Amino acid sequence: MARKLKNVENETQTLFKLNWRETLKNGENEKCTLTWNMARNGV
Repeated sequence: MARKLKNVENETQTLFKLNWRETLKNGENEKCTLTWNMARNGV
């Protein structure tokens, strides 16, 4: 069970990093920071 959860966590982080790079590329730094804080806080 823990292993499966870890995989989901890794996939989520990977997707998040890809989205973060795209956001930076588009120059939406404020939006990116907001999204990052929300993700970090588990919202």
